[in-house]
Amino acid sequence: MQPPRSPFRRPLLGSVTGDASPYAARRSVPFRLGYKFVTPPRGYRFGAMRSVVGPRSGARAVALAAAVTLIAGVRPAAGSPPAPPPAVLFPSRGAYLGARVQPSAGESEEQAIAALEQRIGRPLAVERIYHRWWDAFPTAEDVASARSGRLLFVSWSAMTARGMVTPWGDIASGAYDRWIRARADAVRALGLPLYLCFHHEPEDNEAFGTPSAFVAAYRHVVDLFREEGASNVAFVWTMMSASFGGDGAVAEAFYPGDSWVDAVGVDAYNWSPGRAGSRWRSFAEIVGPARRFALEHARPLVVPEFGAQEDPSAPGRKAAWLQAAGGTIHAWRDVKAVMYFDSSKGYPWRLASSGASLRAFAALGRDPWFDALPPLARIGASVGLGRVSGAAGSGNTSG
Repeated sequence: MQPPRSPFRRPLLGSVTGDASPYAARRSVPFRLGYKFVTPPRGYRFGAMRSVVGPRSGARAVALAAAVTLIAGVRPAAGSPPAPPPAVLFPSRGAYLGARVQPSAGESEEQAIAALEQRIGRPLAVERIYHRWWDAFPTAEDVASARSGRLLFVSWSAMTARGMVTPWGDIASGAYDRWIRARADAVRALGLPLYLCFHHEPEDNEAFGTPSAFVAAYRHVVDLFREEGASNVAFVWTMMSASFGGDGAVAEAFYPGDSWVDAVGVDAYNWSPGRAGSRWRSFAEIVGPARRFALEHARPLVVPEFGAQEDPSAPGRKAAWLQAAGGTIHAWRDVKAVMYFDSSKGYPWRLASSGASLRAFAALGRDPWFDALPPLARIGASVGLGRVSGAAGSGNTSG
């Protein structure tokens, strides 16, 4: 389905005001997902159509209505306050469950994610993505993932693909404004909500500059995205869990300020037994200091990376760790999204490190608290589809 011409740029997804459910014939059926334009600020309406063959009426079309409020992608007036991030990125109940899935040899990222989804019996709500400074994101792979129904959590590093440093001071000074604005325009044109983190874990490499230089660069990036009208973005400031410990001085030094942060992010790892001198720590112990920081700043908490290793001396300990993590997240209702680091980078974090660990993660996916799915994924799931392929208007489906 081709949309009519509009003087506005592609719409940007805001908050869900309705849901999709079949009106009749409760069974798995294919459907076409489309959209129509209306005049802002009324928003846009997504609709799904399917054909049902009845014994008397023959083929008839049945609409599956999914009303979605959208934010028009237009630049804000000078001096206007920034638009709030899309509400869909922070579910009112429950938490999004996602992952970074490292592909195996000969496997694409999409194949790796689809394989994990098949093993756990549900779609991932969020995909964790990493981009270097000169990456022209969103890439075709990013777009395909977002249009399939996943939310994207994009980390944009100031390091280049060749490992060169882009100093934060240069970014803050305006030396790269054209490139930053180009990325903001591309993100806005995506027309779907996403989380964006500028240079996650900045405290891990002093080569880019001082904490104050990071703060200036982070603010500058956010300001330019807002000037370009990329109102489909939630800006997530992300640090390592250790930086919130003690008196929290490290976190405070790198904090850009509430006006530039939509959510606090923390990467949370149980380093035992792989890292020498580390001890076994629960998810609650690791994340607790970051949560207190987020509460003090009245910001939701997102966990863009978390992981645990197997303990050879105690089989099943990692599975129990994952189960306990789920209980903690359920109790901490300010946690809005968590992404497991399904990778062998550095240490064996893989979910398939044992059958018990994989089953424990799958059990998290069946927990009603993690039932939250973004709008396109929910539309597909409501009629028995594993994943919707193609964004609004594509007319494509897959089961």
